Amino acid sequence: MKLARLAWLALALASAALAQAGAPDVPPGPARIEGVVRRAETGAPVAGAEVALYALTAEGVPGLRRTQSDAEGRFAFDRVASDPAIGWLVGARFEGVAFPGGRVVFAPGESVAEVEVRVDEPTRDPGAVRVSEHSLRLVRQPGGLRAIETLVLLNSGVHTYYVPAEARATARAALASTLPARATGFEMPLGVVPEGLVRRGNELRWYGPVLPGTQELSFSYVLAPEPMAGADAPERYAFALDVPERTERLAILAADPDATLEAGGLVGPETAEVDGRSVRRWTRASPPQGALALRVSLPPARVVAGAVSVSEVRAVVQLDDAALDVTETHVLEVAGDAHVLGTAAAPLLRIPLPEGTSRLRFGSDAPGVELAPHADGGLAVLGSVAPGAAQVELAYQLAIAEPPARLVRTLAARTPVLSIFVADTGRLAPSSERLHRRRPVRTDDLTYLHFEAFEVAPGEAVALELGLLPPRVRGSERLALGVVLAVAAGAAWLLIGPLRGRSAAAPEAEAELSAARREREGLYEAIRDLDYDFETGKVEADDHVRLRDELRGRAAALLAQERASETSGSAPADEPRPSGRAASVGASCPSCGAAAAPAHRFCAQCGAALGAPGAGA
Repeated sequence: MKLARLAWLALALASAALAQAGAPDVPPGPARIEGVVRRAETGAPVAGAEVALYALTAEGVPGLRRTQSDAEGRFAFDRVASDPAIGWLVGARFEGVAFPGGRVVFAPGESVAEVEVRVDEPTRDPGAVRVSEHSLRLVRQPGGLRAIETLVLLNSGVHTYYVPAEARATARAALASTLPARATGFEMPLGVVPEGLVRRGNELRWYGPVLPGTQELSFSYVLAPEPMAGADAPERYAFALDVPERTERLAILAADPDATLEAGGLVGPETAEVDGRSVRRWTRASPPQGALALRVSLPPARVVAGAVSVSEVRAVVQLDDAALDVTETHVLEVAGDAHVLGTAAAPLLRIPLPEGTSRLRFGSDAPGVELAPHADGGLAVLGSVAPGAAQVELAYQLAIAEPPARLVRTLAARTPVLSIFVADTGRLAPSSERLHRRRPVRTDDLTYLHFEAFEVAPGEAVALELGLLPPRVRGSERLALGVVLAVAAGAAWLLIGPLRGRSAAAPEAEAELSAARREREGLYEAIRDLDYDFETGKVEADDHVRLRDELRGRAAALLAQERASETSGSAPADEPRPSGRAASVGASCPSCGAAAAPAHRFCAQCGAALGAPGAGA
């Protein structure tokens, strides 16, 4: 089980600080999360267990709600949000231990999710727990060497190991370790100390819970270098690594390809891939318990102006009623074949921030990278990066006073490609003088409008304005309206055709031609709207093909009719055209005496019946 998952459980079920601060409720909505708590050994339901629902939104805002299992072990959380972007975690506390029930993700259209939480009787005997791998990763950063220790614990038993706080003075810890002398800057991932971890000075003891199976414990600290003989002298670090008992394998990883390591009994170095990056690795199976003396040498840090460039910046934007949420990914390219170090005086990169930025968060796939405020504003990218590509990710929020929302990005470095993806709500009217529009990008749950700019110069402001459209007629309503208009136009033509006088044949033919052309243009517009609805996910593929064929067929028929009318220069082809003398000789109306054509059955002046075609008065 990963540490992040344990950290979520710690926050949801065991964090006293979160409870005392009054954690906010989970995001509300129409959905429901239900489940049951059972004993892992027998499958029997567990009554009265404390069950917690923890939510983490895409903006990093946590939410917490609690309940208890009933006599049948069942529980439910009603009126929760079904947004797929929210991470849900359910857990139950039994005998003082927080047991995870797994993550819950609502698929599009789902409103009910089920989850099962398995609990077991804890044990205080750590005999079934051992360290399957102990790794030490060394990453250079400004001011020293960051050492990241990760211990993979394997509980081969059927019971969770856990010792409550009141019994730890005389109990055996599942893990005992000592930090190196003069280590500083101790940190835990996510800034959360796992439940049961006790630190006294440089001494670490972990009393669980350690659930059956595999899980990780990770922590880091900073080592200071030995005094250097000169500017070109290598950096040297000498320290002792504490190897816990029952450790099956030890691995030491160095991100710098020129790093050297002196240690007894280690095999290597070899080149390995870790998290998509090349590292040097030394290993040893069944290492002896206790302090292992290590000596690490690194070449002088390479601080080279211009060694880091930006190949692309991608921004994902979501707009709600009050704020604009932005997540940016800056893709860096490191030239050369050695690590580059960024310092406060010479940062790797400066990233300006929009005015009014709040709730800033960041991360990177390069372990040696960190961000700090820049003297000229924005953020400075510091630390060590390996040759090749690295990514720095920022997330922030911009308050929106009133529509339209406006995002203005100014970048400090030349950027070959700036891409902005806007979550489509169906009512957005984006506009930009610098960004050009590309085809939308569709994911499993959302469609994003895609905008792109090439060769953005340093200091150039690129603006995107997000206005709102009035409510649109939906695709099905638009199609129905088009069909009704087409039928109405045809019916009107059939009804008024017999009443039209031959003396007005040419103007009426022109009017007919204009009406058909207007109807055809309306059909073209309907086709364009239908294609847009398909691209943005509002119309399924089968419906898109069927409706498009119908609209195209009607438009083609109108075009053929127009061309036939233009060729004949008179009445439509389905009405026979009189020729020669028969066009002027015929019956007269018995009521008003007006002349009538042989084909007429009713008088064009008064509408009276004329009798059989060709009959006299």
